Amino acid sequence: MQRLYQRIGFAMQRLYQRIGFAMQRLYQRIGFSRPYSEKLDTRLLKEVGYLLS
Repeated sequence: MQRLYQRIGFAMQRLYQRIGFAMQRLYQRIGFSRPYSEKLDTRLLKEVGYLLS
């Protein structure tokens, strides 16, 4: 059971990273001068976590 959770965890991390990179690219395209904000990242993680729970 724990191995299953670990596998899901790793998959989620990879998914979050992919989303993060996509967001960064999107911001750069829009002309967002500020670097990708951690606050938005954590909010996104919470949002996704809430949807999955």
